[in-house]
Amino acid sequence: MTRSSATVIIFFGMAAAHAGTLSGSVVGINDTPRPYVRVEFHGPQGTTTFTGADGRFSVELAMGSYVVQIIQGDRAARFNVAVPDRGIVTQSFKLTW
Repeated sequence: MTRSSATVIIFFGMAAAHAGTLSGSVVGINDTPRPYVRVEFHGPQGTTTFTGADGRFSVELAMGSYVVQIIQGDRAARFNVAVPDRGIVTQSFKLTW
């Protein structure tokens, strides 16, 4: 009896996405921190986070251009920001209310 065998190797994986970090704060007209504000990121990688008690947030995003929408109650503001490959962007978003 002849026996034959073969080894099949299958690789599953994803290419590593190029990402950077966007850290920032949301402040009001008197530069007072805005805690627990919703922060949405619209761009190559859509996601949502909230500011902490100190008005700060940090999120890892795929590199690219984003529209950052900050929502507090029934008010919203939009800002443009670019996230570089493997870079860190620090941005303060000032609300007009």
